Amino acid sequence: MQSSQSSSPASRQRPPWFDPTFTLLPIFVGVLRAAPLAPFVAMFLGPDFGLSSGLEAPNVWALAILCAVAFWSTRLLPMVIKNEIALNLSYLALGIIGWIVWMALEPDWPIMDVLRNPLTIIGSNGHFVWPFLIAMILWILTLRLALDQRERSSEGVREILMRGVIALLAGVVLASIIGGEMGQDGIHASIRALPAVLVAGIGAVGISEMGETRAAARRRGTIVPSWSRWFRTFSGSAAILLLIVFIAILVLGPGFIDFVLDAIRAIWNVTAMVILGIAYALIYAVVYIYRAIAWFLGLFFDFETAPIEMVGQESGLATPGPSEPPAAQIGDFPAGEIVRIVAIVGVLIIGAAILFRIVANRNQDPDSETEEERESVFSGSLLRNQLRNLFKRKPGAERPRKLDLASDPASVREGMLYLQVLAQRFDIGRDIAETSHDFTSRLADQWPNLGEPLVELNRRYERARYGETEEDRAAVVSAWREIWRDRQEPLRHHQRSD
Repeated sequence: MQSSQSSSPASRQRPPWFDPTFTLLPIFVGVLRAAPLAPFVAMFLGPDFGLSSGLEAPNVWALAILCAVAFWSTRLLPMVIKNEIALNLSYLALGIIGWIVWMALEPDWPIMDVLRNPLTIIGSNGHFVWPFLIAMILWILTLRLALDQRERSSEGVREILMRGVIALLAGVVLASIIGGEMGQDGIHASIRALPAVLVAGIGAVGISEMGETRAAARRRGTIVPSWSRWFRTFSGSAAILLLIVFIAILVLGPGFIDFVLDAIRAIWNVTAMVILGIAYALIYAVVYIYRAIAWFLGLFFDFETAPIEMVGQESGLATPGPSEPPAAQIGDFPAGEIVRIVAIVGVLIIGAAILFRIVANRNQDPDSETEEERESVFSGSLLRNQLRNLFKRKPGAERPRKLDLASDPASVREGMLYLQVLAQRFDIGRDIAETSHDFTSRLADQWPNLGEPLVELNRRYERARYGETEEDRAAVVSAWREIWRDRQEPLRHHQRSD
């Protein structure tokens, strides 16, 4: 009989340090999250725009490590913090510490001034608010992704890649429209970020697909592919991609990039002229409709309407009257400080609410981390096909249905699936190397009063390999009813104790 120690909760919670889904996937996803921000941070948090008070733009690549830390914290913190409220507050505190470390790594951003007097973040050091908002929003979004297994599936990672590429292209277009040194900073940041996004996307999608493939292979009892296959595929794809980018830079050169940017500016100018023309046409149409209505009403009622001066009329420009003092001075109503306070408090409150809801839903569904049934077909070329169709979007897969163990199994095979799920909920799940006979024999030793139905279920299951009959299904249903009737109440006590 095989030992059940490998299925204990402690062993299942141990961080899988050598599993790429735990070590490498967070880094790749962090790059996919941070890289699209590069052109916007370079433009709007640089010295040419007012948000940074003339400081150099911070390095967004530190945010990739911040996202990876968010992933790892969802596996490490619950091992030492059991209270749900303390856990969520720890998540938020760790995000704030990550922002402080990010700013401490920037020589032009004096974070020590803020730490000495935190209230200056809404006053003289108000430019620190924008990196804080960026870091906290990215931190919370990454925590949400890490806490929901369905969000970090291969389809979810592919969606992140698609959004990242679109955001980078939007940054290039916006930078080309802005022009000047500010636009050049955004364009250079986008060019540097694009290869990183593509390489990280290949790695992240490949890891997600390989993880799903390995899980499917374990459930079906087939050969589990090794991670070396993913490494070879990723290395080759990344090398080819970087080679293509390098050749494109050599062949096309900076002149081609300038040509593309000039074309984007020309297209934008034409589009802007069309939009302005339509806007002027609508304004003039509204004015003349108003005049027509006023003239028609004047035929029946004795009233006069004030004339509307149109741009370009002979009346000339109106002479401005004497200037009046503003109703309130700038110091009388600190709008900037209020906006910063609302932004900081709002992000923290919304982030805490999101975390509490995610963690609460996760605790209410103890089987959310285990896919009890997955509609997919295992094949050795699955990873290769997914990498080949990296940007090909598939229709969203339906969420795997959660088995209702109180209902009768629809087939003999489903009866064995019910038994495996029940054992998993007792933390004594089926081992990868166990045959169905070894599995049911081990359960019979732990549940002595269920030896007969367990043996009957396994016997019918082995016969079903060659086709099952209605008699087989009826026998499995009878055996399962007896098992479920005996184990239902102990299962409730076990889940409450967890």
